[in-house]
Amino acid sequence: MTALIIPCFIKSRWDIECLNRLCGSIQRQSQPFDKVYLVDDASPVKHKVHHDFVEEIFLNENGGPARARNIGINNAISSGAEYLLFTDHDCILDPDWAKEMTSFLATTEFGAVGGMTYSWGKTFLDRYHDLNGTLAGKLRCTPFFRPLV
Repeated sequence: MTALIIPCFIKSRWDIECLNRLCGSIQRQSQPFDKVYLVDDASPVKHKVHHDFVEEIFLNENGGPARARNIGINNAISSGAEYLLFTDHDCILDPDWAKEMTSFLATTEFGAVGGMTYSWGKTFLDRYHDLNGTLAGKLRCTPFFRPLV
């Protein structure tokens, strides 16, 4: 069983549009999630996701994304989820994202996996992030090796 956990803090119309875009990409997964948890971290803008596959959890007090993720984790584990996948409300999932991530976790000894993150826009700044990998945590540096004596 695979669960997707999405922490969110909605503060503008743009955030709601991002969340709706994410839900569309969740619907288009080649391998659907068994559970999708949207954990709202006491957002100042009230919203409702109109998708039956999303279980919304509304927190009364803002505690940050880590706390929201942990609450999603507890719900997923309680429902019997074996694989826990995470994304943010402003992301768009590749159609094979759930299948690829779950397959990797199921066939290796790894406990975590991360994929490449690309910008959605077409501005100079978006292109900069894609080239330098700043959204994906890609490191561009030359390692320093010291000879063993």
